[in-house]
Amino acid sequence: MDRYRRLFMDATYWAPFVRAVCERHGLQPANEIRAGPVPGTYPVFIVDDRWVVKFFGTQFNGQRTFAVELEVNRLLSATRAVPSPALAAHGHLLEGDGEGCRWPYLIFEFMREGSLGEVRERMSPLDKMAIARAVGAISHRLHSVDLRDTAVLRPTWDYYYEMLRSQSVDCAARHRAWRSLPEPLIGQIEGFLPPPEELVAGRNRPALLHGDLTADHILVAHDGAGWKLKAIIDYGDALVGDPLYELIALHLDLFRYDKGLLRECLAAYGCQEPIGSEMARKLLSLCLLFPFNAFHDYFIRNPAASAITNLEELADRLWCYGADTISRYHAKDRKGFQERRKQKD
Repeated sequence: MDRYRRLFMDATYWAPFVRAVCERHGLQPANEIRAGPVPGTYPVFIVDDRWVVKFFGTQFNGQRTFAVELEVNRLLSATRAVPSPALAAHGHLLEGDGEGCRWPYLIFEFMREGSLGEVRERMSPLDKMAIARAVGAISHRLHSVDLRDTAVLRPTWDYYYEMLRSQSVDCAARHRAWRSLPEPLIGQIEGFLPPPEELVAGRNRPALLHGDLTADHILVAHDGAGWKLKAIIDYGDALVGDPLYELIALHLDLFRYDKGLLRECLAAYGCQEPIGSEMARKLLSLCLLFPFNAFHDYFIRNPAASAITNLEELADRLWCYGADTISRYHAKDRKGFQERRKQKD
């Protein structure tokens, strides 16, 4: 593992392998090779600003992740419902059918657009609202993709339920290790979480989910009038399950807990009803069961939240919104718009 950490983004080490797979698929020349701008889970390299090569090893369930990402990109290329980089080629670095990791890879077209995380601080409230609406509309199309002919992402609740069940084991201990919540709240987790079967009971047909819609996975560009969403990338965490699960990364990372942006996103998705306490408790349960620390900076950005004494209150604080929340957000947005108009005039 230590060697993997040292080398997984070392362009000098990986350059011969990158050139080998590019040559195999006629994607030459392969002169300038550099690591991707944001270190992720797997080795990712940019070739001559034309191609992105992504390798999958044995770490972090890489073989399944490759199969999932390959299948999702095939589905999206067939529907063209979701803007994503085109898949140019795929294969295995090591030939043959022997045992062991053959280092599968995917090669995508390179997109010059940067991630939303890189430019977020330069975006106006209007830009953020437009991105939130675009994400909502695109998420609806993603969740509507036909899964009847899939080989890996089968349209059943089995994988999703098993994920929730496994994450519920030692959930409190995991959050204690992360120090994600104040200790009094961590002590309430076991009594707060419903059984996994309750989180899937009565749901309709499961949907294709991105699974990790963070600011790093949204590519945006400025067209002179404002920032626009250009693509969604990295489907390695894709799964089939409840669309509510998609909101965890969206709200806690992409929107940074901004309920006005959450509302805009849900409205574009087709959901007009505000989020009440019952739904907020279900969403907080999914936050607690998320494979990663969803609260990594919540209490830093919201110091007053440290006074919260129970998980029900945290659920309401995180998720509930109504007319008063939205009116305050739009008032703030109108004020910013008026100020920009004065500067322009």
